[in-house]
Amino acid sequence: MRICGFYTFLTIILFLLGARKSPLLPLSVLPGAWASRLLPSPRPRRGRLRRSLGAPGGAPADHPAPPCMCVTDTPQARCDLLVSALFFGLNHGMLLAPLLCFLGAAFTPPGQTVDAAADDRALFTQAETATTNLAEGNKSPLKKEARLAQVKRTSTDAVRLRAPIRDKQLDGEEAYRVAAAASVLITGAYKCDKCPRWHCTLASGVVVDPSGVIATNHHVVAGESAEAMGVMTADGRFFPVTEVLAANKATDVALLRVDAKGLTALPVRDDLGAGAPIYCYSHPANSFGCFTDGIVTRYCRLGGADRNGAIFMQITADYARGSSGGPIIDQAGNLVGLVSSTSPVLYTENAAAKGTPTGQGNLQMVRHNCVTGRAILDLTRIPAKPAGAK
Repeated sequence: MRICGFYTFLTIILFLLGARKSPLLPLSVLPGAWASRLLPSPRPRRGRLRRSLGAPGGAPADHPAPPCMCVTDTPQARCDLLVSALFFGLNHGMLLAPLLCFLGAAFTPPGQTVDAAADDRALFTQAETATTNLAEGNKSPLKKEARLAQVKRTSTDAVRLRAPIRDKQLDGEEAYRVAAAASVLITGAYKCDKCPRWHCTLASGVVVDPSGVIATNHHVVAGESAEAMGVMTADGRFFPVTEVLAANKATDVALLRVDAKGLTALPVRDDLGAGAPIYCYSHPANSFGCFTDGIVTRYCRLGGADRNGAIFMQITADYARGSSGGPIIDQAGNLVGLVSSTSPVLYTENAAAKGTPTGQGNLQMVRHNCVTGRAILDLTRIPAKPAGAK
């Protein structure tokens, strides 16, 4: 237990001053005078992910997991609290000041900010366990056959999106917290064809509606192997996926539903220009909670049978496999896109003469292809704005 001597000293002073004004004061002061001795030192407040996924249905996890942020007070904040307590107490019979001192002594952690180290192995194990429990027990509310049928839905009117933020500019640390708070892990349990065990795939996603709507990629939800799918939210709760609201194979976007309320959601923006700064939050190769930055390099149409000329956003921020569906945000904290795929550019001089096989060579650059904000909005039947509109 931590002894907060300064708060105890202040409370004694307030006790002596207040005793002259009210005979009832000692009853209100004495509990606060020893608060710091009786209450244990609080644990730091935790952010983003937790190592334990908890139980299906949104049960909170037992063990916090990275990235964990402990944000504490400052000397100025303590000074403001003490001055306010002193003056308010002298003017109002000293009945509230002890309570403020009690709260200050009991709940003010040491003054520093730290990030906890990620335990990727522990988080993956917990994700796999929680999701395979759904599959093994046949507890998933969304069966594979129903999911594959729902992926064919092209739009939904069951989503309520926030208006984009226009008057804010976040620094890197603030942007990290915004993206981390709304980001989720999307899990899928499948039966291995080489052993009797269940295994788990992990991808990324982001909350776009506080009532439980998650944006991710079409290819994340359209796989035929997963028997059960789940979502772990930023505060460590685990929810089974209950419905695929809408999806689009060409633009590689999908909207999922989980049975949750009050989730942290990001507003969606569809008019970010080339050259604008962006951030990416994702989980590449089971490295959970990676945050990178870059710019929008261009918007382009991708070919191929799957893409069919759909417009994608290309960025310079790094990501890798496992990042699919991760949020791309602007400097105001708006969701402007989702991680989709990468296209490496390989080159070997005189490759044909040297007999270099197709698809091999020296890596020159990697193009990072992302779902656009417009593609997300198109699933919700929100019309595009006229050119030049704000």
